[in-house]
Amino acid sequence: MSKWIGFLCMLGLCTAVMADESSAGMDWSALEPEAQTVLKPYEGQWSTLPAERQAALRKGALRWSHMGDEQKAKVKERFTEWQSMPAPQREAIRERFTRFRQLPATEQGQVLRRYEWFKGLPAADRARLKERWQNMTPDQRRELMDRRPLLRPKAQTNNGR
Repeated sequence: MSKWIGFLCMLGLCTAVMADESSAGMDWSALEPEAQTVLKPYEGQWSTLPAERQAALRKGALRWSHMGDEQKAKVKERFTEWQSMPAPQREAIRERFTRFRQLPATEQGQVLRRYEWFKGLPAADRARLKERWQNMTPDQRRELMDRRPLLRPKAQTNNGR
């Protein structure tokens, strides 16, 4: 599941709305040619989309058009995996990402550094940590989540243990 943090960070970058984007939206003809190519399926409904959605799609399309083939293949693979997940699992990941985005910048940095550290571990070490998590009792997991707010499910509260 840890690879989803990276994926969701990338997804967030692709869909984040720029603060300086016009609230009135933009005409299809004002889009960059590379964005028009990527967004061709949206051309007929473009003018009916909310400005925020247009801005997010445009930003994602521009990012996509500048990706190399290998990077595009990875994104497609992750997107296919994302679509195959059960809806509750996708929602839990979205909630975790939302909580991540609400963390102060220093805490976000700590999480990202920890994620990079984890990714850099040998596969055997990552597997050992995953097994350790899976072998924890619910109380041990709860205790760990209390120390790491990003891991805590939204519905959980300290008095609702």
